[in-house]
Amino acid sequence: MRAYPIPLTAVSTVALAHSPPSPPFFSAHRPPTKPPHHFSSQLPIPDEKTQSSSEEGVFIEVTKLVGSSRRIRSKIGIEASLDTVWNILTDYEKLSDVIPALTVSKVVEKKDKFARLYQIGQQNLPFGLKFNAKGIIDCYEKDLEIFPSGRKREIQFKMVEGDFIVFEGTWLIEQFNEAFLGEEFHTTLSYSVDLKPKMWLPVRLVESRLSIEVKTNLLSIREEAKRVTSALLRHVKVRSRRVTPTTIVTWEDTIGVLFRIANYPVAAST
Repeated sequence: MRAYPIPLTAVSTVALAHSPPSPPFFSAHRPPTKPPHHFSSQLPIPDEKTQSSSEEGVFIEVTKLVGSSRRIRSKIGIEASLDTVWNILTDYEKLSDVIPALTVSKVVEKKDKFARLYQIGQQNLPFGLKFNAKGIIDCYEKDLEIFPSGRKREIQFKMVEGDFIVFEGTWLIEQFNEAFLGEEFHTTLSYSVDLKPKMWLPVRLVESRLSIEVKTNLLSIREEAKRVTSALLRHVKVRSRRVTPTTIVTWEDTIGVLFRIANYPVAAST
């Protein structure tokens, strides 16, 4: 394997448990926001203070922007098809079963290629402290793009209410053709987000927790994709064992019958 959310989701597990309460959510009654453009948000240009790391096949890069703003980019290799990873990410109400720190993931509104989610994330810390955050996130499912080298598909997301002033980014899934890599699957999952926490959130703590959460989320998605792929392969093998022998025998029997019928008049005439 060559070796990126929450997911649209609970990477936002970063508000202190004793933080001021968030205003009530009325998002179900608000019109969808416009899809976020690739990091054309309110955030300023990076000031070149960037830290990167690569552990367990997960690459993470955190760039410090002006003030408390941050940009996080990450990527992981996954031995599964693009469709498998896509189905995991877009099964929104089951994301809390895949992402350890995501305690709630509910679909508030669903339209064609659009979903509005209500999510709550939580993380236990030493000394009895907890990180938890909630938010309403608009998700835009983009069409599949096909290229000579493979195909890709992405989900753009933007928090419209919650514990961040800015929280928007992209999930990008890319699957490369076997002819280019010599492997059955080589899929990468990338996660990019621009964020700016509210004033009462300690930005250094937020930055640290987000980096940990992004890594955990990507590893969890990779494991789920691996589980789904293995289950599918087992199912195919079982069906093959059940169906193939019967199909072969039936075909051979049919050939024999046709052969005898075809030669019967010749034998009778002699």
